[in-house]
Amino acid sequence: MESGANKPYALRDGDRLDFFIRVGSESRRADRDTLRRLFQASESIHFETTPVSGATWEHFDQARIRGYFQLIRRFKELPGEQDDAGWERLLINNDYMISTEQGKVVATVAGCVLFQKQPSRFLPAAGVNAAAFRGLEKEYDSLARERFDAPMVALPRKRHPATHGLLEDVLAFVQRYTSGEMLQGARRVRQWLYPKEAVREALLNGLIHRDWTIPTDLELAIYSDRLEIVSPGALPNTVTVEKMKAGVRIPRNPIIMRTMQDCGYVEAMGMGVRNMIRNMLAHNGTEPEFIEAEDRFTVRLWRERKTV
Repeated sequence: MESGANKPYALRDGDRLDFFIRVGSESRRADRDTLRRLFQASESIHFETTPVSGATWEHFDQARIRGYFQLIRRFKELPGEQDDAGWERLLINNDYMISTEQGKVVATVAGCVLFQKQPSRFLPAAGVNAAAFRGLEKEYDSLARERFDAPMVALPRKRHPATHGLLEDVLAFVQRYTSGEMLQGARRVRQWLYPKEAVREALLNGLIHRDWTIPTDLELAIYSDRLEIVSPGALPNTVTVEKMKAGVRIPRNPIIMRTMQDCGYVEAMGMGVRNMIRNMLAHNGTEPEFIEAEDRFTVRLWRERKTV
């Protein structure tokens, strides 16, 4: 029997409602963490709107959030710099903060990863673990290892010094280990081993569409023959690799997606994967590999076409 689309499945016993998952040939009662992932996968809830304990207004990068509303969203009136309650109301109305049952106002997952100074301080899995290896597999003696922890949204350049976001910081790491200077005539130019736009799209997709119910960082690994980006979580419910290639996109995190689109990171809904494929084919004739597992999704870019 094929797996159904409307997960999770429930069984009522009197006043009690139990949820079950299929493990091999057995049905087992689902624990809380599994239920959170299943409800998110079925789009019954969006985990990006859940509260992050301890992450208050003072932990936001306030210049960054002010620049977003003023320069990107073009709000004509904003709360004053000392009007904490006014900013909290604004962020609650935009799903970047939430009032808890205990009466505390804290960041949502979306607000934390998009705009807080150090998202991993309160959301430990908000970073990116990056590593560069000499060979074909992970090894202890790596060329470099670095963990990145920064807001996803960069400061708008207008009226502010250029300040990178998480994507820009990770791309700078990739550039250090997948590019070099080459002579073109009398000029030295920097050439990437992988097309920058393909790497950017793979990273961006991983950051925007990852599953926040799984408490692990996004991983980026550079090997001698390939680059891999591993995003926590399988594809959202009903989405397949073939549908992704065709341009279908059902965002797991619509608030994060909308905000990154506002800031110019996302050009057109559903075009990221297609652009990634197009850029890789133009670069070296290879297509990205998209590998789905139960708790992760891997994008693999090949350095060059394999010869038989």
